[in-house]
Amino acid sequence: MCGGSDGHTGVSNQKVNEGNKGHFQFVLSYLKQASGSGDFIIHAHWSQFYLSGLDPWDFLLNSGFTHYEGNCPFFYDKCIYTILGQIEGQEDGMLNGWRVQSIHEGFNALVANCDKAYNAAKNYLTTASLIGLNPALVKLVGEPIKITVDPSAIPPWVEDVKFPALKTAGAERDKAVGIIDDLSEHLVLVFGDGDQLEMAVVKGLRTLGLRAERTKRGATIDVLAETTDGVKKFGIEVTGTPEGIKKQSNKLTQVVEFERIKKNDEKTILLANTFKAIPVAEREGKEHFTQPAVDFLKAFPVLMMTGWDLYRMVGDVLEEKRKPDDLVELMHTTTGVLDYEE
Repeated sequence: MCGGSDGHTGVSNQKVNEGNKGHFQFVLSYLKQASGSGDFIIHAHWSQFYLSGLDPWDFLLNSGFTHYEGNCPFFYDKCIYTILGQIEGQEDGMLNGWRVQSIHEGFNALVANCDKAYNAAKNYLTTASLIGLNPALVKLVGEPIKITVDPSAIPPWVEDVKFPALKTAGAERDKAVGIIDDLSEHLVLVFGDGDQLEMAVVKGLRTLGLRAERTKRGATIDVLAETTDGVKKFGIEVTGTPEGIKKQSNKLTQVVEFERIKKNDEKTILLANTFKAIPVAEREGKEHFTQPAVDFLKAFPVLMMTGWDLYRMVGDVLEEKRKPDDLVELMHTTTGVLDYEE
């Protein structure tokens, strides 16, 4: 029995969707219970004989389905089923409502991909048997989606009758949320690392008026940037670390290698979000680039700066305390560790 239900016994069992693909036929039904709650059931059957290899029946049974031993209203005595979703607290019009869209999307995805998954599993098991393996199949369906009906939830059609003042307030709220989300992305500069930090650096550089893009994975440098006129160019290596940058860091060799191979006279920058796991206030006085690391890069015109430096630059531009061009010039002309003063 699947999820406490046999997939068939209830007050009513209404077909709400169906689909066929390759070997398989599927019906999505809504099984309503006397309590008012109900289950979305996927009923499955296969419409073609298989010649060899993996039995479609075994494939479905090993993919999260259960055999129903009674008479199914859709596939008679050849039904295997699974529970896709459950609703607690039914309301009129629920089966056609927006709340069950994810149920239908999940069912449609299963219909579209089940035959492909079956053929892949059959090939996989055939290959595995040749080399003496006995692998298990991966389930196609997981735990049922649970939907709790909230009678106070506002349906989408009331948008047509909202007061103008309510629409205006909603638009202003959405705009404020958008601004909050946009500005919050800069916070990654003081706690992030990896891809997330690289994207925040690109966003910060664009706020300073630069054209900036991440390079392809495996490139010598992480970010390339330039002024809109193309006169000033930058190559930025980005990293996040729970401590300062030491001489042993491979980031030093990467920026030196970029210095060697660069072709467009880019200004090389090592931007490190140092001491990323502690509050910014506690980072003051710490050695973000150790002296041996600084000495190692002295022979090269490399700028060393922190994620906190770029974050403050972005803040100063947004608050109109500094001009973007002045900060770009500062980065382009400074060598060694940046001493940024707001």
